[in-house]
Amino acid sequence: MGGLVMNKSTGNHVKLATCVIVIIENDALIRPLMEPFYCVLFSE
Repeated sequence: MGGLVMNKSTGNHVKLATCVIVIIENDALIRPLMEPFYCVLFSE
């Protein structure tokens, strides 16, 4: 399980440490975080 925190306006990824990885049933999802960022979670 991994993840990237993306900036919604620029699409640039920021520090992974700021992304809380959550165990989920879905293989991938976009989990809302503090604006203007979102976290893309994926299982590998």
